[in-house]
Amino acid sequence: MKILLPHSERKKTGGTQADINNAIYHTKNLLNKRLALEEAGLCHEGDGLMPAHMRYDGVIYRHLDFSTINQAARERYLDGVLVIDPLLGIVAMPEVIPNHKLNFHTKYIVEQSSVNLKKYWQKSIVEELNSYEDFFIDILPQEHGSLIRGHLFDHFLVKDLASSGNVKMQGHNAKALKGELVRFILESEMDTVKEIKKFLKSYNLELENISL
Repeated sequence: MKILLPHSERKKTGGTQADINNAIYHTKNLLNKRLALEEAGLCHEGDGLMPAHMRYDGVIYRHLDFSTINQAARERYLDGVLVIDPLLGIVAMPEVIPNHKLNFHTKYIVEQSSVNLKKYWQKSIVEELNSYEDFFIDILPQEHGSLIRGHLFDHFLVKDLASSGNVKMQGHNAKALKGELVRFILESEMDTVKEIKKFLKSYNLELENISL
């Protein structure tokens, strides 16, 4: 199982200049796409590098709160969570990453034409995810989810079941809920679609199969 989360605009600053090899986490194609952005000057804030599980600091990640989950859940988090990120494509949680303020609407000039980072990354992200022998739990907002929905094998979307008056998967409260849901899934050691579907139903949420 891999849980898909969005990058967060809010990130912790700081880091080191340590040269740590991220190549063990990704295909050569994805790493080359990263390099092209760096060479084009679409880079980072100059803070050095920091592990992804420490760098991302948005609402989802603060409510997930890596620092307080148990050791078994930490290992599942580091191994089982992937982030869709406009600078880096896909990020594995143990990776060291820079600080940046890009989004998928950011324009990139390639062969004298301007394309946004969503178009730049979409094919590579889909190909990389489809190389995994896992099923995916999609907890992405529309901006990130639109890159991959309808293109992946073994793909399950956390979908809002709520009617008027119940929790909605949008806004600040929804981000907080998403972080708490991921934390609970990791700490409860759920690893089947059936288990996760049953758990989500108690929150008026549905796990919908949207596999290719």
